[in-house]
This record gives sequence, structure tokens and C-alpha cells, in this order.
Amino acid sequence: MRKMVNTVVKILLTVPLLAVSGTLFAQQFNSVPLDNTAYDIIEMGIIRGMITPPASAKPWTEAVIKEKLAQIAADPLGRLSSKELDIVAAALSLFDRTAGIDYSGGRYRKAGGSLAFETGLGWESVFSVAAPGAPLASVNRAKVYAAGDIGSFFSWNINLWGGFLYIDREVLGSRQLPGNALSPVYEVPSSFFYSFSRQWDGGVLLPSAPGDYHSWPSAFAFGWGTMGEINAAFFDEQVQLRVGRIRREWGAAANGSSLALNAQGRPFTALEGTAAPLSWFGFSFLTGALESFNEDGQRPEDGIFKNGFSLAQIEIKPWDFFYFDAGGTAVWPRSPNLAFFTSLELRLPGILKIWGSAFVDTIESLDNNFSILDGNAYAYQIGLKSSISWLSLASVTMRYTKVEPYCYTQTGGTDNWIPSSGAYTSGGESLGFYLPPNSDEFLVRLESLFSPALKAHIQFQMLRHGVDYGYGAVDGSSPRDSFEYGNSTKYFLKDGVYRWNTVLKIGGTFRMNAGEVPLSIYAEAGMVSTRFTINGSAGIGSEADFEGLDDAVYRAGTGFVFSIGFRVYP
Repeated sequence: MRKMVNTVVKILLTVPLLAVSGTLFAQQFNSVPLDNTAYDIIEMGIIRGMITPPASAKPWTEAVIKEKLAQIAADPLGRLSSKELDIVAAALSLFDRTAGIDYSGGRYRKAGGSLAFETGLGWESVFSVAAPGAPLASVNRAKVYAAGDIGSFFSWNINLWGGFLYIDREVLGSRQLPGNALSPVYEVPSSFFYSFSRQWDGGVLLPSAPGDYHSWPSAFAFGWGTMGEINAAFFDEQVQLRVGRIRREWGAAANGSSLALNAQGRPFTALEGTAAPLSWFGFSFLTGALESFNEDGQRPEDGIFKNGFSLAQIEIKPWDFFYFDAGGTAVWPRSPNLAFFTSLELRLPGILKIWGSAFVDTIESLDNNFSILDGNAYAYQIGLKSSISWLSLASVTMRYTKVEPYCYTQTGGTDNWIPSSGAYTSGGESLGFYLPPNSDEFLVRLESLFSPALKAHIQFQMLRHGVDYGYGAVDGSSPRDSFEYGNSTKYFLKDGVYRWNTVLKIGGTFRMNAGEVPLSIYAEAGMVSTRFTINGSAGIGSEADFEGLDDAVYRAGTGFVFSIGFRVYP
């Protein structure tokens, strides 16, 4: 049976790969996706004091990833166990390439002169279900890519995918719009809180209604997506440029922690660059076009590209134990929205790192009421990540993040079903941290690379959010809210109904070879608990006097989420 499977796979690979044959080198300047295990290994190398950190503008290029992994693998001070060295070597070997058809990698490569070419394909499926009620989600995607190098300075890559999907959504309630119109507020119950990000571009095609536009696969549907990039490196790779539509994470902390440009945000097209003129100083910039799609019947007035977006930052890292960055962003040209961000990271090499980050969207007043004015919209985060010696390449992270009301939204705009013209969003999702405005999160996460094939984690979260629907809705709690200048105030947890979510989950990824076919299987399961509170007799803005709610509008309860998936040629 295994021989038959391998034969079928080889036939399926050979025809399309030979059909697009051309000329390959190394694709050294193309980006490595942010979910690659190499990022975890490099971060552990930084914490252990084995390597200096690359620029905080991610994703990193393949050349950067390979250089840092090779430095860790060298391990001149003997800081890694034999098992950890095997894990690093295995991660580095995944970037090895051979000419011709490589069935074990699902790709074809050819090089000739100064030109190089590679093409490949793969498949990914994931299935999720929640209980009670058994809401489902299933995404199945066939992927194909082409990439290459031109000379020793340029690399390019394009990824296309198409597949079928189905995702249940739950209507939590409705929020009031100007003119007494109501807008539904949705949730995807088969995903953990605030962890869902759309994979498809634009709308989806429902075979049951092929002539209509649908923004969501509420029935069996077909979806598609594209990402691509052109990269260049100069001056011994001290200057790097990219034009691409990809997901990004800008920040020194772990992927998913950034307040300014987060890995969970939707991809968008931009020109970006990094430069390191000095060993201890660097700067990065980005400018591009944010996307806005038809959302539940509300079509953007200005087409798919709604806004321009620019970001620039400097980095200062004079010592192994010190890192500082600062920068600014702008959403433009309509209703310009300017913001400032900064972070400071201190390391105790070999043991841990601590950091603090801030994102300042709007500051209306610096007087004594600073902390309670709605016009002061900002986010901040403090965190600690420590190496664990008794597990291989393991760490524990503790992090607290607070996103104030109206942060990542827009001042002086008009409310609508879709985010306002200056909102800090693309494709309807936040560019910054994944929490909605008027929320906080306390997170503890333990993760380890147990072997070259196995990666696992366990995570606890406490999340609190002012509800954005129903009779107890709190202003400034939705990315779709717009703040009109005034003296309105905020009292976190004490100015309306708040949702308290507790999540405990465990998961992992196992990579194996079914004959010559690499296969990754991943799964995650967890308990989710929801309850609601309102400040009782004490009233808004007074001392805490929480009363629990559990009614037809705000339903408390405990449930479970389970997901499993696999990738062929991951």
C-alpha cells in the first residue's frame, strides 16, 4: 500500500512540476513564513546568549534564518544537549536543496548561469469542532508556488492556493448604528477566543448560490488566496528590500506579541526595507496599501484598496542584554491616523528576557484624568520569557497586554458596519495586537521542541473585554467604533457589561515521513469558559461591585474546542 501511495504521489508531482520547469539557485532572500519552527529556535538562541538578534522586522529571509541556525548549531561553548543539536540540525536541513525533482520536498529545481527557478506544491487540511452544539470549521487548501533567483542579489516568490471550506459563525447579538440600524456581531465558536484570522482573499464562492457575492463560507464554499514577494539584498546583506503581499510581525518579542504589526494580521501589499549601517543600530520602513473587502453587504466606497499605510522604526542594541526600538505609523490619506510605538527589552543571557511595549494611537489630554479619558487610546504590554533547562529547547512565557477603548480605530469618523476610513485594520482585521479595543489578556505559555519531529505547548489565558452588543454594550469596544472628541470617560470592568474568558489548551505538531512524503500532523484541544459581569449597585466609575449575568443576551457557560489538521509537503 505504501509503495502504491508513493507511486501515485510521484505521478501527481511529476506532471505539473515538469510543466513549469525553468532555471534554480537558492532563493536565499525570500521570506520564511512566520509559523516556521526556525523562529522558535532562533529566539531560544537569543535568550541563551548564543547569537545576536536579527532586525525585528519579520519575516526574515532564508539567508538570515540559515545564518542564525548555523551559528546556533556551531555551539562553541557547549550550551546545547545532543538532542537539541539534532533539533537544530534538522531545522537547518529543511532548507537544503537538490537539483531536479525532489519528491520528498514536493518541488522541482533547476539552476543555470545567474538564473535559478523552483516550483512546488502541497496540501493542507484542518478540521475544528466545539462543544456543546458542535459548530464546525473545515479548511482544505491545495497550494502551488514558483520562486527563483536572479543573480546573487534578487529573489522572487509567488504562492497561490485554492480549496474548499466551511466555517460556522454564531451571531452573539447586535450593535446599534446611527439611524437606529442594527449590525450583527459574530463569533467563530470552533476557534479559541480572538485567534481566528481569515485565510481567503475577498469573498467565497458558494455552489448553492454561484451568482451572489458571499463574504463568509457559511455553507460549503470555494476560496482562494495569493501571496508573493520580490526581494533584494545589497552591501553584504546589510540593506534588504522587499515588495510583497505577506503576513508580518514587527517586534523583538515572540511572534504574536507585537502591538504595531502583528503576525495574526491580514497580509497586504507593501514596499519595505531594513538597513543596519552599524552593528548596534538599524532602521526599517514600510509603505503599502491596506485592503478592505465587501463585508456582509457593506461594500467599501473606494474599492478593494481603502487606505495607504506607512511605518518606520529605529532599533538600538549596543549590548547583548539591551534592546530598544521606537517608531511611528500612519494610515492615510483619508482621515489620517498617526500612531507611535516603542519597546524596551532587557536580557539576562542564558536565562530570560523581559520586555515592555507601548502603542499610542491617540492622546487627547495629559491632565490628571489621563487614565480615564476615552480620547487617550493606547495599548501596552509587559512580558517575560525564560529558558527551561530540563526540557529540550523549551521556554515559559508570561505576558500581560491591555488595549484601551478606541485603540486601533479612528477618531472623528462615522460608525458603520465596516471599520472607519482611518482604522488600523486591513481586510477587516486589526494590524496590531489581536485583542479588540477595551480588552486585556494575561497569558502563560509553556512550549518545547521535544525532538526534531515533535513540538508541543500548553497555554493558559484570561481575557476580559467590554461587550460590543446588546443592552450593556460599552463604547469603544469594537474595531468599528469611532470616537468623537469630547470628555467621555472609561472605567475598565465598571462601565457596562464585560465578558470574562478563560482558556486552557494543549497542542502540538508531529512531523513524519510516510515513505518519501513529508507529513505534519497537528492538533490542539482545550477548555473555554465564559462569564459576564456588570458593575452593580456601585454604579459606573465607582469601586468594583461585580454582579454575574447569565440571560438571553449574555449567556455564560463552559465548552471545549478541538482541532486537528495535516500538511503534506509542509
